[in-house]
Amino acid sequence: MSPTVILVEALLMGCLVINIPVRVSGLVEPLPMPDILENCYKYRTQILNVTDMPANEISSFCITNFLYKTYHLRPQRPIANETIQYAQELFRQVFGDAQKRRRSKRQLTQSVRREVRMMPRQMWNTFVARINILKNQFVGPNISRYDAFADIHRLVIDSAHGGPNFFGWHAVYLILFERAVGVPVPYWDTRLDFYMEQPTDSVLWTPEFFGEGFGAVTNGPFANWYTPDNIPLTRNIGNAGTLISDENVQAVLTRTRHSEIVEPNPNPQYSLEIHHNGPHVWVDGQLSAGVTAAQDPVFFMLHSFVNYFWVLFRNRQRGLGIDPATDYPPTNNPSQQPFGRMIPFPFQLRNVDGYSNQIEALSTYQPPPTCPTCGGSSYLECVNGRCRSRVGLVASGAPMARMAGMDAMGGGAAAFSSPTAGGQARAQQTVAQTGPLPIGNRFSTPFRDPRTRGDTIPNAPARRGRRNGNLIETNDMFETQEYKGLKVEIKKRMPATYKKCHVSGSGASKVYVQTDGIDYSGRYKDYAVVDERLPISSSMTYIGVKNPTEGAAQFHMTAYDSCGRVCRPQCLTNGIYRPCSGTFRVTSTYPKMYGLSYEDAVKGIWKKGSNLLPESHSEQKGTDDVNKVR
Repeated sequence: MSPTVILVEALLMGCLVINIPVRVSGLVEPLPMPDILENCYKYRTQILNVTDMPANEISSFCITNFLYKTYHLRPQRPIANETIQYAQELFRQVFGDAQKRRRSKRQLTQSVRREVRMMPRQMWNTFVARINILKNQFVGPNISRYDAFADIHRLVIDSAHGGPNFFGWHAVYLILFERAVGVPVPYWDTRLDFYMEQPTDSVLWTPEFFGEGFGAVTNGPFANWYTPDNIPLTRNIGNAGTLISDENVQAVLTRTRHSEIVEPNPNPQYSLEIHHNGPHVWVDGQLSAGVTAAQDPVFFMLHSFVNYFWVLFRNRQRGLGIDPATDYPPTNNPSQQPFGRMIPFPFQLRNVDGYSNQIEALSTYQPPPTCPTCGGSSYLECVNGRCRSRVGLVASGAPMARMAGMDAMGGGAAAFSSPTAGGQARAQQTVAQTGPLPIGNRFSTPFRDPRTRGDTIPNAPARRGRRNGNLIETNDMFETQEYKGLKVEIKKRMPATYKKCHVSGSGASKVYVQTDGIDYSGRYKDYAVVDERLPISSSMTYIGVKNPTEGAAQFHMTAYDSCGRVCRPQCLTNGIYRPCSGTFRVTSTYPKMYGLSYEDAVKGIWKKGSNLLPESHSEQKGTDDVNKVR
């Protein structure tokens, strides 16, 4: 899709209040905020205080929640009939065998799921080989068995997420996948990586296990995979979100009823589904969005762990005399009613059946590793009484991996580097080649690991000057008292920020601007650079939206600083900035207020004089940047 670029002006006021004025006239017009989005903002800000939680965590959750609930408004790749037939055939195999065993009173064969790093290597090799067989077997024109199975997840964005059917549906989905590959699905215990100094250095992100964690996956068992959209399997680990920690598990296990741990949940720390969203976001790429998540095989190992998490909760219920099979919470979602059909499986399977003890009994879990031996795995180590993953070392230019603390092979230690080394450059290179990933709407989480990558908090350093060659203290000409004619808003309570926001020391700060399609699938993001020394600092950037020549488009725009503080939108209407919703419609009618490319957008604002220096068409000056889109 051709890009459309619009101008956004960022205004930083008093280092406390941030406004994003958007130039709108004719072509780009403000709209009321959608009800679902507005209600989420109102609800979340009533139960959560922005002085306690960074406002961007609330905003990000509400936007993603809105996109999730309205995914049907955006065009999606159609699901092939062969996909539905394949899913139903797997269902008949699994549950047909289970019924035969019950009638003959033979014991059910349980699948024993092990943590990935505790599996015998031959078992792991068999597992990934079977997955690759599915990737290369086809059930219909241009659709492999693996991709058909992954597509099943696209059918249940509403019926198996954001409510009580989340647990049961995914439990059944895992069982069917085990039937497809013929071996148990191991679980990825993210706690073993969370407590590393840098989780992105885990041995999991080497060819030994999951393969590359940054950019297109070019090594490991899933190397050079392409999705049905002809996009390489892509990751960008440690980008945002968080892995599940032991504290997350223990918080959920303080609850006693399913109604306390399902969505919607007024307290996200008790929501198992919200905690599950964290690793999806942390890995990024296809795994970060509901419609494409299962295209990455890591999906099934993550959900095997989430299911283990649920089993722990069910066992707690049994200890309290509660039967988890009958504890299906009430819901207003018509597709998640307890006795409704579990989509897309045959009619005899109801949503409440996913909670049954019989389905739970089809699999069992080997307990996670514990100190001092950590299950005897050479990929784990015991540190301060806790098992954690070893650091992986990847051989430069060779498809092999070792672990920190072990002897390197061939070229010596200098020939190896951590999985993180050069990772961000690889991810950026992939995006430059593919453009924005066509993955639709991402999962959301209000939780963020401070070790995830981000820019530093804006803050003003002490100003110094030189006089007669000596360094002396001097007044800062940008101090607020120097601006006697400006009214600067000083808040009584400072908004909350991310835990690790530190001063850059340069005076420069970023304000991120993001657009999310309402009636199309697409997210574009860039930033404006502002000077936090100034009580009022302005800048501008260019941000992408859907090309309106292919049809009018509606989008929602948000902005926030690198510390997580959300901006307040204002629109320039008839020369005056007024508060607006941040929701807009862009059409191809005149006057044209967008560009089909960065060059087109710049020419609409600037012209070159005889000295080839940029000269504004109006009195508005500023720095500019662009988010390149397809």
